[in-house]
Amino acid sequence: MERVLALHKYPKILDLQIGKQKHLVVLDDLIKVSSLQHRLILYMADGKDKTLYINFKEFAERLAKDSTFVCCTRGILVNLAFIDFIDKSDFVMKNGNRVPISRSKLLEMRNALFNFMILTTREGGV
Repeated sequence: MERVLALHKYPKILDLQIGKQKHLVVLDDLIKVSSLQHRLILYMADGKDKTLYINFKEFAERLAKDSTFVCCTRGILVNLAFIDFIDKSDFVMKNGNRVPISRSKLLEMRNALFNFMILTTREGGV
């Protein structure tokens, strides 16, 4: 039974309760998260970005369970599955956008991307 379930890839969903509103975020479609003036902007693969009024640290802690997200600089989380390569001190995303990497985290981010690519290659891709 576990093998059958392993063959079906279910999307990872983050369930957020913010005030009286409930938000479901499909993590496989989340490209990056940036913090701007006490709100988070969630950049989605379908282009329908979401704005949430939630603390960045709280949101990052919720994503900590998912090893595909890394904090590359203050106030920005990226999904490793959407990164094409690293150019100097930027992630170049598959959509062509660039996301800065802080100098102090550059080696950590290179290692995270390398490990992610090795893992996904072994598992047959993302």
